[in-house]
Amino acid sequence: MITNGFLSGVLESFRDSYNYYFHKFFLDSNDILYYQRPEDVRAHVCVPGTSREAVLRAAHGDSVLAGHPGIDRTYAAVSYTYYCPNSFADVAHFVRCCTVCAASKSSNQLRMGAESFSSIPLQPFTSWAMDLIGPLPAIKSGHTWIVTWVDRTSKMIVAATAKEGQMSSEALAIVTFREICCRFGFPLHLTIDNDVKFVSAL
Repeated sequence: MITNGFLSGVLESFRDSYNYYFHKFFLDSNDILYYQRPEDVRAHVCVPGTSREAVLRAAHGDSVLAGHPGIDRTYAAVSYTYYCPNSFADVAHFVRCCTVCAASKSSNQLRMGAESFSSIPLQPFTSWAMDLIGPLPAIKSGHTWIVTWVDRTSKMIVAATAKEGQMSSEALAIVTFREICCRFGFPLHLTIDNDVKFVSAL
């Protein structure tokens, strides 16, 4: 595993060193270079640059037992046996670039409803985003919810209050007709989330 160029470079640095960093390296009877600090329980095999990818693949995904672990677990597996400078950065880069992990990783983002925010319409008041805020402490009229609509082009906000008993999908359709359709015309798009109040049957 140790190439002559790598070994000679380490030994030359050792001879030229005025600190004790290179005293942590030693050769075994098979001329394998090891690294061990005083606090280490076991010595670690030094990995040259040409062999780092093979070590990372073995620790992360080539073996059935490895199972494509995350950065911390892959680094723990590598550092248990091997030593190479900046190994954590190498492990982090390797895991983030793993195509198998990227393909199997599920998104933690909530899916939107019928429409998405992929583009902003040019014509104002044709595309609105609707949301609910609440339940809030009741006011004198008994309203505990705020219904909001945001025009995706002009960013204009329209808001209306509603009571708990007025939160059915039919009631929300009526208040949308009153606050948006009667004032700005029928929108081409109305973006909502997956709240049960929006998606329940009328």
